[in-house]
Amino acid sequence: MKVNINKAGNGDCLLIQSGETSVLVDGGTATSYKSWEKIVTSKSKLDCLIITHIDNDHVNGIIKLLENTDLETFSIEQVIYNGAPQIMGLKYSTDDKDYDQNYEMIASQYEEVTEDTDVASSEGTSLSYLIERLQLNVNPNAINTSNTTTFSIGELTFELISPDIETLEELKNHWLKTLNDDGISPKIISKSHANAFENYIDGLKEDYLEEITDYNENSVEALAEFDYKKDKSLANKSSFAFLVKSNTSKLLMLGDCHAETLLKWLNNKKINTIYVDAVKLSHHGSKKNINSELIKRVRTENFIISTNGKSHNHPDLETLALIAKKSESNLKKIYINYSISHIPKAFLEELESYSTYVYMNKCELEL
Repeated sequence: MKVNINKAGNGDCLLIQSGETSVLVDGGTATSYKSWEKIVTSKSKLDCLIITHIDNDHVNGIIKLLENTDLETFSIEQVIYNGAPQIMGLKYSTDDKDYDQNYEMIASQYEEVTEDTDVASSEGTSLSYLIERLQLNVNPNAINTSNTTTFSIGELTFELISPDIETLEELKNHWLKTLNDDGISPKIISKSHANAFENYIDGLKEDYLEEITDYNENSVEALAEFDYKKDKSLANKSSFAFLVKSNTSKLLMLGDCHAETLLKWLNNKKINTIYVDAVKLSHHGSKKNINSELIKRVRTENFIISTNGKSHNHPDLETLALIAKKSESNLKKIYINYSISHIPKAFLEELESYSTYVYMNKCELEL
């Protein structure tokens, strides 16, 4: 199995290949699209496009891909996405214009415009709308752990870890309450409804304090004992997470899922320790998505982090220290697809005393 950790800004965009099978997971930010476009479209097709959840740094690059790619010469065989029609359980239609103005007001209220947002081409365009307009082969219903255990894509098998149906229902009810407050009773998904829905869900992200732990006042050992406070983002909780298997290797893809989600899955399967060839850490190496129990129960030498470090100062130094101090693997290798300026050289040197090595600007991994 080969994994391209594409440069996706502060987001995720990973191309997984095994033999003739190619699967793209997420698309990073809109402005990152040009950095990975040729890597993804160099072949004639994607066997599957997976979007883990509604979040600008996972979705917007996919919108650019669909807007800019000739799908007659480059085919996308299948799309897996829990978008507006899937989560709401409503059909897509262009007939109903009654609430368009209301939806547009809601969308503008929750729209987040950052330096990584390419407004010019994608304003008012949701991923759900593009999938419908291009008539891509997408799952008609929301995929969750109650209705899906495993599925195969070419030479790869995916075992579903999250989301559960309760989380998707919670997302749906949040949205219905917002619409009810505006006097809207939705019967269909329209273009404006889908756009408002995706902006709203993206806005459910947890607010982060822009701070970096001062390494000069801490050691790796002290940082590894940080006070864990779980991610409270409902959008992240709804993220797809998978165990991906080829004939020769296993990759844990955690999207932005909560640490508790993976631990619950392990407990339900009565797995005390899972052995994998690599793990793509959740939420760009945030300390709110990893804890001591998780790092002890996931046994691997290879840890993947996708981020440019420019948003929320990911990865957190505590995450790297936790891997070094708490992982029971003899050797720990951490691959980050950008150079991260907030990781001090002295900290990297101390990590090496724990047989933990950080490789920056590493964008390709053979498993």
